[in-house]
Amino acid sequence: CDWSSDVCSSDLGHRKLFTPSRLETVELLEHHRMLPAIYFIFSRRQCDEAARSCLAAGMRLTSAEERERIREVVDDHLDGMDDDDLDVLGYGQFLAQLEAGIAAHHAGMVPPFKEAVEACFVEGLVKVVFATETLAVGINMPAKSVVIEKLSKFTGDHHTLLTPGEYTQLTGRAGRRGLDDLGHVVVLWNPLDRKSTRLNSSHIPLSRMPSSA
Repeated sequence: CDWSSDVCSSDLGHRKLFTPSRLETVELLEHHRMLPAIYFIFSRRQCDEAARSCLAAGMRLTSAEERERIREVVDDHLDGMDDDDLDVLGYGQFLAQLEAGIAAHHAGMVPPFKEAVEACFVEGLVKVVFATETLAVGINMPAKSVVIEKLSKFTGDHHTLLTPGEYTQLTGRAGRRGLDDLGHVVVLWNPLDRKSTRLNSSHIPLSRMPSSA
């Protein structure tokens, strides 16, 4: 399957590109056996929306055994939280997404929810996490693949391109030591990223990294 055939169409010999939806992108990753993945979106609200929309579309990426283990992990991390608090925080939706192998991760989530997502992802139970760039800093959550939805982000008053350092930080999550011979990075085409830039990354490919003793 050629990725480009899924993200472009031809009209009178002219190639028209369009950005694949988040659902389409995850389905392609699953088809090419490129999960688990971290899907970077530079918006907390859009991370939540992406997870909701994938679940609403019927996406299910887990087995019955994995769903049972997910419930155990969630119970361990949320034990002691008041039922009323869980309702306010959207626990039902959160658990349903996790059981489907889908999650959001950002600084707006309460710590027990974030920690449950991290624990499930490290165990390979969650297959795709829609995350802001904060996940790339100080959290040990390597993935087989990393998706970057845009090469630009909104800073509060304007859009700016990712710096080479930021790009390296995000893509450095691709490839799990001891599990993957190769880490994958997918950057989605976006018409808003009009200005071209050269991103010189010092990231060492996983296949060339020295193995730990």
